[in-house]
Amino acid sequence: MTAEVGTLRVAIILLLFLVLIAWAGLVLCGRSRWRAGTLALRERLESARMPIQPRVFDRRELQGLPEPVQRYFRTALNEGQPMVSAVRVEHTGTFNMSDTSEQWKLFTSDQRVIARLPGFDGMRASRWHRFIQFTFTMHMSPVKACCMRR
Repeated sequence: MTAEVGTLRVAIILLLFLVLIAWAGLVLCGRSRWRAGTLALRERLESARMPIQPRVFDRRELQGLPEPVQRYFRTALNEGQPMVSAVRVEHTGTFNMSDTSEQWKLFTSDQRVIARLPGFDGMRASRWHRFIQFTFTMHMSPVKACCMRR
């Protein structure tokens, strides 16, 4: 009977090891697909980028904007400087998931913003936010979604 118990233990350990390997493989495959999808999305966004006009900042462009916005741009921009056509923004920090209590969660984001339509791409560790050619979509990783539930 001792040999049977030993064999059963080995079988259970082997089964747990195989489950762990399968889980790790699924996670790595999911990450790879997520990254490939993000790169394809960003390539599509970049290829559809429209030229920015005017190419340089002119203070006359501020006419008609609210005074606080004009004041900000007059302070932040120099006459004749090239206009920014696209930017990549990375964030790392915490976010309170509740209006009524302290439920701070760590987050990171990596966003690509194009000044001229057709779009915007914001990739988070567990979500994609997209706005391309007037269509907004959001994709969420099922594993991350389960972990973020209250």
